Amino acid sequence: KITSKYHQNQRTKDWLKIKTIKQQEMVIGGFTEPQGSRNGLGALLCGYFDGNEFIYSGKVGTGFDDATLKELRSKLDKMERKTSPFKTAPKFPATHWVTPELVAQLKFTEWTDSGSMRHPVFLGLREDKKAHEVSREKETPTKEAVKELQSKAAKTDKPEKTKTMDIPESKTEFSNLDKIFWPKEKYTKGDVIAYYDTVAEYILPYLKDRPESLRRTPNGITKDGFFQKNVEGQVPAWIKTRKLKSKSTDETITYLLCQDKDTLLFLANWGCIEINPWSSRVGTLNNPDYIIFDLDPNEAGMEKIIKTALTLKEILDSLQVPAYLKTSGGKGLHVFIPILPKYTYNQTRTFSHIVSQMVLKKLPDIVSLERSPSKRKGKVYLDYLQNGKGKTMASIYSLRPRENATVSTPLE
Repeated sequence: KITSKYHQNQRTKDWLKIKTIKQQEMVIGGFTEPQGSRNGLGALLCGYFDGNEFIYSGKVGTGFDDATLKELRSKLDKMERKTSPFKTAPKFPATHWVTPELVAQLKFTEWTDSGSMRHPVFLGLREDKKAHEVSREKETPTKEAVKELQSKAAKTDKPEKTKTMDIPESKTEFSNLDKIFWPKEKYTKGDVIAYYDTVAEYILPYLKDRPESLRRTPNGITKDGFFQKNVEGQVPAWIKTRKLKSKSTDETITYLLCQDKDTLLFLANWGCIEINPWSSRVGTLNNPDYIIFDLDPNEAGMEKIIKTALTLKEILDSLQVPAYLKTSGGKGLHVFIPILPKYTYNQTRTFSHIVSQMVLKKLPDIVSLERSPSKRKGKVYLDYLQNGKGKTMASIYSLRPRENATVSTPLE
């Protein structure tokens, strides 16, 4: 934290050392033929647009399962062309060129001096992103980012009932910035707004086009908050919403869609410390694009929850299903499986139930699928029931209204 003191040779909760993993979209401009026992394709040849020029950025050969390889090959075969779309064509054997239209989400460790991604991994396709919008993202130097955050934090030190934070061109008039949200740590509402302003570019890709179940804590973490779904007549006209009919009550609910930073900062100003998106997007609301396993330690302890997570990972690896881990921001862990939005919620819940039973069979003394806490004392609760339409969990990079202002953070 910016205002924390330096402690020599001592670990504190104020400073965290985290290995940086970069993510961004890239456009597919070609692929290579598979080798050995691999099917579909060998690797994707990716790039980005710099004006009208298509710049090669690297070869991506990991992160696929067999089904994904087959699906990608089917899509790319229809887009094949005779000439390279790249400004400077990479030279690989058995190369196929395609019209640069498909956008892929990738993660990688760093950019090389030659302008290529180091250790890129395929995460999935971005059907919501247009190819010509994809450019190489620029990093903000650490000193500039810290200076900017210090400036914002400094502006929250003076007690005022209403004032505007120094966030250029924000559509929200921020209020009560000095209001204490975390009494023990003295963190304020202004700190929440400054945090979401800083992480907006990282969290927004996971929020866009997803209905939000708003968890509002306008009086801080020690007071009762509340969930709000229907925002009809309560938000500015510039905020995007989606009307959906509730099956249980037959009423029409106007859900908020967090499409941009202005909306994210509006939510922070509204007391939404925690951000809770659906696991499906507008356009495919009945078909989630990820499967969730919620590992709740209850009273089991960290050693047991780690063993459970590793066992779950072993089973998913044996099924050739890629999965990703994040902290819950509380005591638990969340395991996410990205999928194409073509399965129903019932199908994803059935799959997660079967896999959870496989984990239980391997760890009967550690894991429980019982919902009642009294029936699973000392065991890790493996919750597969979060895979349901309208059910939500704290987003990646979301703050949690808990002591120490924890964040739900992806882990490598």
